[in-house]
Amino acid sequence: MRILFAILFVLASLPPAMAEPAVTVLNALKLLPKDQVKNLVRIEAREGDPAPEQWYIQVYDPQSENGLREYAVGAKGITATRNLSQFLSGAQAGDVVGSKLVKVDSDDLLKLTQQYVEANHLTVTKINYTLLKEATNPVPVWKLACFDDADKKLAELVINARNATVVSHDGFDKVPDSANAKPSASPQAQAGAKPAIAVRPATAVTKGSPSPGASASPQKRAPLFQRMFGGKKDQPTPVPAH
Repeated sequence: MRILFAILFVLASLPPAMAEPAVTVLNALKLLPKDQVKNLVRIEAREGDPAPEQWYIQVYDPQSENGLREYAVGAKGITATRNLSQFLSGAQAGDVVGSKLVKVDSDDLLKLTQQYVEANHLTVTKINYTLLKEATNPVPVWKLACFDDADKKLAELVINARNATVVSHDGFDKVPDSANAKPSASPQAQAGAKPAIAVRPATAVTKGSPSPGASASPQKRAPLFQRMFGGKKDQPTPVPAH
């Protein structure tokens, strides 16, 4: 019994860094069946701080009555699949984007967003993500809507999903100089480089695989986001001189 209490105490005292890691959007897409992911129509995520807890991926499914199937994917893998979605009422073959044109990972989207947030001196507390294909362009775009702590929309960044080009930056009056040097679409190409934004570690999860620190409380993630977007940084503990 004493051993059990000791284990519970250790788990309860884990630091925020041990909270459930986020899964990047490209890793989330890898979990979908190949015959489904090729029919990708849209991706949504809400209230990222900055990385979202869950990606809602809609695909065209000709076997479904409304032509739609939605997958909910989080750090533990696919958590739900259904023929209904709060984001779309249905899908058709002409709506298909396909995953091959989605080359920019969510970590790189956040790096670009952070550059614009800092250049415009904004305090962003959450981000909504939407990937879709607009009628005027066959190449899909990411729309990242930035909100403050009163749920007021401050700005929206529209990014080409294939090459990370910034298409528009409504609400961001100033364009950062660093935005001209777009991040690589491949996170591996950035190995060894200091990231422009510190995100929670992303893992390539598999169906049913446990995630590190899953017992840690998700509420502990908030201070990390505050440090990234204008909050006070934690002060390091001074080391006593010997």
